[in-house]
Amino acid sequence: MNIVSKKRSLLWCSMALLTLSLSTSAERTPSIDPSLYAGLRWRLVGPFEGGPVVSVSGVAGEPGVYGITTPDGGAFKTIDGGETWFAVERANLAPAGGDPRMWTDSADPRRIVKAASQGIAVTLDGGRTWNTCHNQPIARVTHIETSVQLPYWIYGTLDDGRTVAVASRTDLPSGTPPEPPARAVHASPAGTPPTIDGSPVRVICEDTERKGLLFAGTDESIAVSFDAGGHWTSLQLNLPRAPVRDLVVHGHDLIAATSGRSMWVLDDISPLRQLSASSAPAPAILFKPAEALRVNVDPTANRPVAPETGCAENPAPGVSLDYYLPATATGEVRLEIFDPSGRRVHTATSASSGREDPWFAVATPLVVTAGEHRVAWNLRMDPPPAHNHRYARLARALAETPPDPDGPLVLPGLYRVALTVAGRTYTQPLIVGNDPGAGGSLQVMASLRRRFDLALRICDAMTAAHRDFMELARVRAQVFPLLSAPDPDAAQAAADLDARLAELDGSNWSGLILPDADAAGEADVVFDKDSDEDPLPPPVAVSLTQDYDDPTTIVGRSFENVGHAPAFALVNAALAGLLTRIETNDAALAPGDASEYARDRRELAAVQATWRTIKAQDLPQFNREMTKRHLHPLALPAPTPAVRVHK
Repeated sequence: MNIVSKKRSLLWCSMALLTLSLSTSAERTPSIDPSLYAGLRWRLVGPFEGGPVVSVSGVAGEPGVYGITTPDGGAFKTIDGGETWFAVERANLAPAGGDPRMWTDSADPRRIVKAASQGIAVTLDGGRTWNTCHNQPIARVTHIETSVQLPYWIYGTLDDGRTVAVASRTDLPSGTPPEPPARAVHASPAGTPPTIDGSPVRVICEDTERKGLLFAGTDESIAVSFDAGGHWTSLQLNLPRAPVRDLVVHGHDLIAATSGRSMWVLDDISPLRQLSASSAPAPAILFKPAEALRVNVDPTANRPVAPETGCAENPAPGVSLDYYLPATATGEVRLEIFDPSGRRVHTATSASSGREDPWFAVATPLVVTAGEHRVAWNLRMDPPPAHNHRYARLARALAETPPDPDGPLVLPGLYRVALTVAGRTYTQPLIVGNDPGAGGSLQVMASLRRRFDLALRICDAMTAAHRDFMELARVRAQVFPLLSAPDPDAAQAAADLDARLAELDGSNWSGLILPDADAAGEADVVFDKDSDEDPLPPPVAVSLTQDYDDPTTIVGRSFENVGHAPAFALVNAALAGLLTRIETNDAALAPGDASEYARDRRELAAVQATWRTIKAQDLPQFNREMTKRHLHPLALPAPTPAVRVHK
């Protein structure tokens, strides 16, 4: 017997004895209420290589919907013709009768789906041609190991002797996985294994940080014990029913290998490490978050994979924040993050944002119902206000891509998380470390600081521009009815004032700009045979409202080289583009970044000066004229506080 086999045999013996010896004290030790961790979720990571299928089914007249079952009872379903699959307890599709391994569409007999050796095959022409689908995550995984990389790789041993490697997340730089190691050997349990709820236990895993926290995989499910085996409670959560053959704790994650449903990850088990019998129902519980890593990944570096390639769901970005409510909260629930200086950098609330823009990522309100809940913070400050939004980083599904501009990525340091419920605030520390690949040298930290300081100044300027823009917009809304006043002189005065205000507004700007680099290859290039310079694409006519704000637009998405008079919306958009560019990665600032900000700031100062003059002179004069003509004067803007500019 080799060393690995001996270790596993000893583990089985010790865990079996431990379970049996502590079972007699079960009544003396109170158990943990499962609602305290009910908000955790398992995440399927593959492998997506297909496997045995014992039955297939579909929906008549819906070519994209199929269901399959595996030899171990696992069921999977697809609604997009097999590009993606999700696990279900039952496929919930009516069987066609006869051979369960073949299904024919009653609405279209030419559509047939049949079970193949490694997945399913579909024909839409009565069997003349078949399209195979082998990316269902139904592999039987019997043993798992993890690497020490970041993000880490999960190695799984399959029943047929092969070893596969899958990434813990999918937004990795392009490249092939490392060469899988030799097949790991594991021993069979020595003697009769213990049982949990009458089901044989196949594997027991101890947490790497908390003593007495055990995880067990049975022939039907997975369980957790907080008292070294004295009590066992279900940790099934959203994991489909399947035999669990192996478990491993990697950092803050628990990974499970199942027989027939591939590998799953329970991201960040920090709440489980903090629960105890003394976790009494207080007004609320804010769990201490795990240490977060500040990793700035350019999402455009990894384009979507081919549809036939199985792709795992990404874990929540940044850091997971968990809280527990013993009863439904009656008032607002707030979750706030404060930096080392005490400045608030992020706020989440249970109040609805009220946004209805389908292109804009609307923040989900905090859940206020009883139970344990998890939210994710992407380690970015709340985004600055912007009138227009672009999607320069649109490389994945729109739901996963935040609109630009996003807030600056925070610096490494010690942060404070605060949860406010029913007027009471609970706090926990949060450590944000730097990307291990970037290091923490003085040069690296100084470069991050320079980038962050510039990003803060940009956010300040955008806030000032948007504040004055909204103030001006409220004045224009009052002027608009006067444009159709019966008094022609009043209507003309309103038109003259609105024309001047429109110049400062800028939201309806249209003109010519140069296409960005992505669009240059698609534009008609003008060649000058007498010039030695590289040909450039011609300017493109665009509208700030229609084109710049449309994420599907390619040509004209760059807002550089624009000839226009300074205006609030235009300066805000230019600053937003600069912020997005410098926040895409952690590379050193370009020589022109600071000067570009200085130029935009000068333009903003010029617009603000003009707006102050209009408020001090033009608006009062306009109101006097309207009063003489017995028309309602405009409500003048109240003095606005100065926006703090970070030095």
